[in-house]
Amino acid sequence: MIQRIQTLFLLLAIAATGSIFFLPLVSYYGLEHILMLDITKITNPVPGDVIPGLDKISVLPLFIAYILVIVIALVAIFLYKNRPIQYRVVAVAMLVNILLVAGIFYYADKIGKMINVAPAYGAGVYLAIVPLIFFVLAQRYIRRDEKLVRSADRLR
Repeated sequence: MIQRIQTLFLLLAIAATGSIFFLPLVSYYGLEHILMLDITKITNPVPGDVIPGLDKISVLPLFIAYILVIVIALVAIFLYKNRPIQYRVVAVAMLVNILLVAGIFYYADKIGKMINVAPAYGAGVYLAIVPLIFFVLAQRYIRRDEKLVRSADRLR
């Protein structure tokens, strides 16, 4: 039964995570530098403005965590026949999403200290927290379905 409510919550989590790709995560507006942190790169809109040490920072772990959240949630959708495993897979997706949010804050702080500018968090940071809510709701309904099936098994 792919048309269960937890599938809807998992699809909403995928949509919320997917929209992070199109939104800026963190912006830095200083007197000397202007930077933007996206899920895939750090951009400097000022031409010729080179910040030493910034080229060594790779946001590849953020992008990997971003892709993992989407893939794990997709896998969880198609595990509808095995609810206990689906429950665990959603828990793994929650863990990776928490790591993604922690990574965003880590990189925001690291870059901010490097250029001595306070980060201005964008909509992408707040939207990265939304899938956690959907994952919790999906787990709740998976658990509810499992209890329903077990209660029906007891009656037989």
